[in-house]
Amino acid sequence: MRLQFIPVLMILYPTLSLANSLEESCTTSSEMENRCAAVCYPTVKPLLRYMEVCERNLKLTSENQAKLKAQDIELMKCMEDVKTQRHNLENLEGQCNFNGILRQSFEEVRQVNSKLRGTITELQSKKYEELYQSYLELTREKNYFKNLAKRNEKEAADVRSEFVSFKTSCERQLSECSSTEDIHHFGSFHSKFEMKFP
Repeated sequence: MRLQFIPVLMILYPTLSLANSLEESCTTSSEMENRCAAVCYPTVKPLLRYMEVCERNLKLTSENQAKLKAQDIELMKCMEDVKTQRHNLENLEGQCNFNGILRQSFEEVRQVNSKLRGTITELQSKKYEELYQSYLELTREKNYFKNLAKRNEKEAADVRSEFVSFKTSCERQLSECSSTEDIHHFGSFHSKFEMKFP
């Protein structure tokens, strides 16, 4: 930009020198002013336009810089949002992994419960079978002892019946005996028999 101003300064230098010399003499003619205007205006006008363009460009640059700054702020916010979303995603992945572990644990617990139910059912079946066999054994023993008691009762009744028959027979024979010795002998035998079969 400084190189662009050099030709302008070179053009303006004679004019400024002339102006200084005229100022020193304090006299200026209209012709000189017209000549000065004819020289300065074509030279200064492009410079003014260039300065206007530069000012406009500076304004646009400032506006663009403001926009860039706003975009930078927005970008920072977006980056923070991305960071937050990434953190949330990691948490969700952790929760998903935890949920997977929970599902696996529930499945293992379900399998253990299933095995326990099977074992309990098997033990209950065995216990029921043992109890049923014990019941059958006790029933057989009860029937055996019941039959044994009936048989013993029948045998006892038979023995009592035989005793009564024998006693009756002995009493009849006793009545037929006339001697005292026979009576004494029979009485001794009768006492022994009663002791044996009460």
